[in-house]
Amino acid sequence: MIEVFNATVVYGGNSQRLEAVRNVSFNVAAAEVFGLVGESGCGKSTLLRAIAGALPLARGRIALADRDVGLHRTREERRLVQMVFQDPYASLNPTHTIDKILAEPLAIQKIKAIDERVSQALAEVGLGLEHRYRYPHQISGGQRQRVAIARALIMQPGILLLDEPTSALDLSVQAEILNLLKRVGRSRTLTMLMVSHNLAVIAHMCTRIAVMYEGEIVEMLEVERLRRGEANHPYTQRLLTASLDGAAAA
Repeated sequence: MIEVFNATVVYGGNSQRLEAVRNVSFNVAAAEVFGLVGESGCGKSTLLRAIAGALPLARGRIALADRDVGLHRTREERRLVQMVFQDPYASLNPTHTIDKILAEPLAIQKIKAIDERVSQALAEVGLGLEHRYRYPHQISGGQRQRVAIARALIMQPGILLLDEPTSALDLSVQAEILNLLKRVGRSRTLTMLMVSHNLAVIAHMCTRIAVMYEGEIVEMLEVERLRRGEANHPYTQRLLTASLDGAAAA
């Protein structure tokens, strides 16, 4: 469902040129949950935005569902891929009700039965109709992220891109959101690509992971190897050590 070939993303030009992502290649099978892990600034979120069509490639190509795609995509190509962002408050328009937030993409795509689709989307993410006419500031952080997930799912995508979807939430809420994502992923047979710096989150959600460091993928491994602490690249080994130290401190 997702194929990335030698992708390079560049910011700036001339003396300010920065290759945020450099010659990255990987693929994600249909219905697979694949993880991109690495420290902040390693290029993983930039790569996710390029796959979403929000950033251009300087080199390389991206194929979705066996079709090469660029920055300018058809309506069907944009519906195929939806994204859930890190901060649910920043990603939701504070002047819109939940009803309008969910209805707007349907209206833009000229999809009918908007009222029914909004009700179904709320129910699927575990929110009642009492939330429908509230504003983002009137609900909790976990509920806001459920709305963000509902907004992505309402377009009935085949691919869901997840950019640190739980890092802005309290620990008590993170597991609820991850379990929600696993449930809807299975029920809809979604292909999911998750970005995170948290190895525990990646291990909970994903079957395979790619480790990014300074704009490049330095290692790819099955999640079972990650759980056993097996890694070849020194950077991956450092991530595992830091994760274990963090768990011990907690």
